[in-house]
Amino acid sequence: KYRSIPKKFNNRINYFIISILFLFSFLAIIAIVNYQPKITLTSKPNGSEIRLDGKKIDNISRTISGKHIITVSKEGFKTFEKTLNLMPWQNYKDNISLNAIGQPRLISQKDALSISIDKKENRYFYLRNDGKVIYMVRQLGDSQKTIEERTITPELNPIEKVIFSPDFSLAVIKFQSGETGIYDFNQYDLINQEYTPWGNDIKEIIWRPDGEKLLYQKKTSSGDNALFVNNRLKENEERLLDLRGEEIENPKFSWSQDGNKVIIIGKNNLYLYAYTNKVLSYIAKGDVTSAQILPDSSTIIFTQSGTLKRVKVELISAFYNKPTSEDIGRVNLVEEIKDLKVNLDSSKLVFIPGSDSALYFQNSIINKVNLTNGDISTIYKNPNSKIIVDLIVDPELKSIVYLTEENKIYQIEYKN
Repeated sequence: KYRSIPKKFNNRINYFIISILFLFSFLAIIAIVNYQPKITLTSKPNGSEIRLDGKKIDNISRTISGKHIITVSKEGFKTFEKTLNLMPWQNYKDNISLNAIGQPRLISQKDALSISIDKKENRYFYLRNDGKVIYMVRQLGDSQKTIEERTITPELNPIEKVIFSPDFSLAVIKFQSGETGIYDFNQYDLINQEYTPWGNDIKEIIWRPDGEKLLYQKKTSSGDNALFVNNRLKENEERLLDLRGEEIENPKFSWSQDGNKVIIIGKNNLYLYAYTNKVLSYIAKGDVTSAQILPDSSTIIFTQSGTLKRVKVELISAFYNKPTSEDIGRVNLVEEIKDLKVNLDSSKLVFIPGSDSALYFQNSIINKVNLTNGDISTIYKNPNSKIIVDLIVDPELKSIVYLTEENKIYQIEYKN
């Protein structure tokens, strides 16, 4: 015969099992709650705005595991940006102090029409307000307060536009008279500098990034309208694309940094031209007004229907997965077109070296936009509400230089 278990002892076993189950449930709830990574941030100065992947968050927040972008910003301070790769149950903590942007200082002795930057030598060039003389401004030593300024051309006929070669030894000059030519700054004195006229039939013209060739639109006496490429000495003109045949009038175009691609805007469409294979492909159709290609030579930022969009492309090569002969040189979309939902003309973007962000001006304000998620932060507001009309940054992002509506050039420190 079996002995029966006393009821009192049986109840104790039941209570024990229930307690164990309750404890495991409690621990499971804690584990589930803490499974999501926790972000704890403190920031200075007070009032700084914290964003996670473009969305405002509090100082303490939870998110899903994986890759995230944190930005901390406040007007008058350099935006802090960091990419995190958060793991489950991770508690990420950081104390962030933003660096103040310096006060603006005038760096040009004369009024200016336009500004350019030689990023390699950290020199600025500007066209005097009357369009007759080009000046060079250079920072001396490590000081941001001492500069050298001098003329680099004699007085010329009134100039409409200056387009410097990548090494700044030459410049395409478009005169107000309609003539286009190349000016050589390599000579040591102003008298012996060389000028090579290119005629009056050149419309848009740009340098290839290596500085060896130029791409330009030309209308001939026969009514021909095409894109051509030639060397700097105008010795070997090569016809690339019949614009009249493609029904493209007044195109805007630019090279990729690798020199293999040209993006073209015409008929309100965005095209990509494979320079090596001489193939034209559509990227986006309709209502495209501006476009730029990032230094990676594959990411294109463009404005369509008034909003900023992003697409990543590659050219199909002979090494691609079983291409046909018709495919080679055409475009493959690495990423689908993404609407960043930012109302902005992409031609105003000034890319920040080594990042997925850019600066742009809007009236008297300089903003920063993240070109991955469209997050915008204001970093600077011009004193006295002076309207900004042009903007450049130095390669190390130590300073920002801008041109105002009053033709004055100012520099502000933008410390790392």
